[in-house]
Amino acid sequence: MDQTFTLFGALPAELRLQIWRQSCQPRVVEVRYSEDDDRCYSTTKPPSILQVCTEARNECSRHYVKAFGTESYDGNIYFLPTLDILYLPRCGDMGYGDTARDFSQYVLDTVEHVHSLAIDHVKPEIRRPWETYNKFCLMRNFPDLNETFLILGSGSDDSDDDRDGQIEFVDPRGDPLAIMRLMENVKESFIYEVGPTSFFESEKSAESGTEPSLALIPKTKTTQSSLSSRPAFVSCT
Repeated sequence: MDQTFTLFGALPAELRLQIWRQSCQPRVVEVRYSEDDDRCYSTTKPPSILQVCTEARNECSRHYVKAFGTESYDGNIYFLPTLDILYLPRCGDMGYGDTARDFSQYVLDTVEHVHSLAIDHVKPEIRRPWETYNKFCLMRNFPDLNETFLILGSGSDDSDDDRDGQIEFVDPRGDPLAIMRLMENVKESFIYEVGPTSFFESEKSAESGTEPSLALIPKTKTTQSSLSSRPAFVSCT
């Protein structure tokens, strides 16, 4: 059954543009920096709304930025600061030591665009001695950061099995008390490495401190098929 709305083009222009803006969907944008060619890469596909029609692309491209550029390459990864989550998976021999260095020294014009960040939880048995401190420095490198998602069940290079789909974050399954204990252990490890900090305190307690509070939220990663995640759009004609 064809459910295409064929009268969309007859709507007032102001209403059509508002509909296009409201059609922007939150995404998890995975970004990795390659030191070999001084360039950022992403497996995340460009926003679907930019491929609908010329009117949708012209309107919505005003809100997306092309971010994650370097001295060698301009930013070419679409990112919507108010909706998208920047996901920096753990990769490289030095883990988040490499990532913290890359995004503070080599990746340009990016920090002000990131309001939501996701990083992998690294199990103690594979965690490098410096990684906790580097993670903290990485988060502090984004001055407008409101929340950080800690991705459980990760902590090493991903396989290529889930590269064809869109990454999504979901609430972790399992014993809630065990997850709470894990999150408390993570916060304690930060405090151990960097000293007392209100960075992860509640909003109420942070009001009396000098540092902003930051939500640290546990999630797990899943991959949605690019075919099943394709939205249905109205006809532009």
